[in-house]
Amino acid sequence: MNESDRVEWIPLSEVRGMIDRREIVSSGSLVGLLYVLVDGTTAFGPCPAAAWR
Repeated sequence: MNESDRVEWIPLSEVRGMIDRREIVSSGSLVGLLYVLVDGTTAFGPCPAAAWR
C-alpha cells in the first residue's frame, strides 16, 4: 500500500528538482515520473521538463 503526506498537481518542470531534493521518494511515484521525464512525451504531447537531458 502506498501512503502520501499530501496529494497535489505539480508542474512537470518542477519534478526533477523535487526528486533531487528527495521530496518525492515513493518508488511507485518515481517510476512513473522518471519514465515521463526520460521519454520526453506525455499523453498530451512533448514534455517540457525533458529539456534537462
